[in-house]
Amino acid sequence: MTSIAAIDAARRGDFTAASAATFAEASEKLEFGFRTQALGDFELAGYWARCAGDLVGAENAYDQALTLHEHDLQHQPLPRLVASYLAHLPQLAGAAALVAVDRGRPERALAIAELGRCRALGLRTGSRARVVPAGADPARWEAYIHTWRHVIAGAIARTDAAGGETDPDLAALTDELVASGVARSALLPVVAPVTIADARAALAGDSAVVYSIRARDRCALILLDASGARTIAPDVPPDEGLVSIVANALGPAVRRVIWVPHASLVAIPVGALLAQRAAVMYAPSLTVALAHAATVRGGRRAVAIEGRGDPGTALTTGAGAIIQPLAANLATLRPTNGAELAAALAPADVAVLSCHGIYDHADPLATALVLAGAGTASLAQLYDELELAPGMLALVAACDAGTAIQDELNEPLGLPMTLLDAGAQACIGAAWPVRRFPTVALFLRLVRELAAGAASPDALAVAIRWLRTATKREIAALFAGANHPAAKEYRFLQVERDEVAFPAAVDWAGFIHWGGPWQLA
Repeated sequence: MTSIAAIDAARRGDFTAASAATFAEASEKLEFGFRTQALGDFELAGYWARCAGDLVGAENAYDQALTLHEHDLQHQPLPRLVASYLAHLPQLAGAAALVAVDRGRPERALAIAELGRCRALGLRTGSRARVVPAGADPARWEAYIHTWRHVIAGAIARTDAAGGETDPDLAALTDELVASGVARSALLPVVAPVTIADARAALAGDSAVVYSIRARDRCALILLDASGARTIAPDVPPDEGLVSIVANALGPAVRRVIWVPHASLVAIPVGALLAQRAAVMYAPSLTVALAHAATVRGGRRAVAIEGRGDPGTALTTGAGAIIQPLAANLATLRPTNGAELAAALAPADVAVLSCHGIYDHADPLATALVLAGAGTASLAQLYDELELAPGMLALVAACDAGTAIQDELNEPLGLPMTLLDAGAQACIGAAWPVRRFPTVALFLRLVRELAAGAASPDALAVAIRWLRTATKREIAALFAGANHPAAKEYRFLQVERDEVAFPAAVDWAGFIHWGGPWQLA
């Protein structure tokens, strides 16, 4: 507990005294082995030092807290990590990173922020989780990973009311696996963050990363390219205005941008608003972005998934027509549940899903795709069932297919991460509910660009630019040329045919490219 003297000093506005007293208390607690209490005090000392304008003191205090977190990762019992270490790190890392921004050290800020994201990232279905460790019974390991995913994603309470421990099922499975001889290090499928030097080396001359760092009510933007990192906005409002800041900061040679949004920034249509300037790929972290940075040369094993459509419309029954230009072997399927959908997608190099989508903001794992009949496939089901061909491309013509929200672990939850976790190279979908007709039009044009040899982010940028100015005559011709069953369905295309069909941004701005570039082999 922080001393009364420190609290009184903070109330008087003497944040220098409050920080000094709290730092001293934290050091004393650490000396006597009270690491958890010391960690909280070091973080508070950093906050008060920053309030006092003492950036050096703030950096020192935050460094102490981060060091204690790293120690806990190696030594705390695994179940406790979920509730204490992992749930707390993103907030701490964000605050520490903003101090580094204020000190003019953007590469350090980027490294700290990335640490905060990557310690929790990939815990649901990371590659380490797919390998059964030595000594583990495969069935018990699968039960452990299943429980772990749901704990991280919030489907199971992280703490119980009685003791403050993580879900008892996870604790019991952990003890069982350790008793059977499984190494403790194998039980925590944590992603190690990429180094900034490696990130710089991996970026092509025409690519740049724009990384957002957000803590409390403040957001900073850092631009990273092959020449290094620099802060382009130390404190920017989290709205569409940041797009012009990004556009003005890009060098003339940059043609692709990797956008790493934090929290609600994912809802800003950066990809569409920058489409005239560069192709944009979204990623939940720099580490994930670089894992997908190399262009995948995809094959032509194509799958078209058709879900339950609206009465009297052919728009959800035209998935095969959308993907046909990419297909050497095309399977058009109508799965009715998550297991059938996972089996249908497993062999695909490229797939289009034409169906309805429902995003549940209160319970993201209940987010679902509406399938044939009365069936649905929830994210919870897909996390457990889905295993894709490495490097596949998923085109999801459904509402909220590109939506992601972030929980307190800074873990983004949504269909794009489900697909990337399961092996996909990229997922393209809408970040909000969209109308069916402009959605199908965009995907028809997108696939045309892919068939002509464009990489997926460039194809999406072309399709967005086209859709925002396409006339009714041009869209009717696109549907007819693709032999889409809805070609004659909408009468409005026959009226004032030289008028722009979809001038409203809601129809074309929401489409997002998650992951890395995919190009037809």
